[in-house]
Amino acid sequence: MTAWRSMLVRVLIAAASCNPKVTSQVGVQVTQPLLRVRADGTREVPFLGAEVRIECPNDTVETLGSTDAGGWVLVTTRAPVALECQLAIDSAGHPLARIPVDESCTQREGGECRALILRMMLDRRAEVSGGQPIARARPAG
Repeated sequence: MTAWRSMLVRVLIAAASCNPKVTSQVGVQVTQPLLRVRADGTREVPFLGAEVRIECPNDTVETLGSTDAGGWVLVTTRAPVALECQLAIDSAGHPLARIPVDESCTQREGGECRALILRMMLDRRAEVSGGQPIARARPAG
């Protein structure tokens, strides 16, 4: 066997022994209602700066980031997200919503959530009257 073929065989064996990293895709959009509907029919606007993370029963927490100007956080997690976990959304250190992954997962595989795409409207008007904010989650689409 020539030297280059020997090298090629070693490279192929090394590549075959590598485990591809299994992760999950997570996309969350947080919006809030407008007090008045705009002339163009817009009823809600993006919520900038909401903190999004995954919290699991084994005390594993993965911070996904803060919502951007469009209200979105789009990430690939470091590890697959278990169905027992929950999506936590906070603002300025105050909890706004806790959404079970099991109820919001859009692609399941082997007891894990491989894709979670969610749009959530947060109605904070209840806070002004002394109540809790109301979060309504719905699948993105």
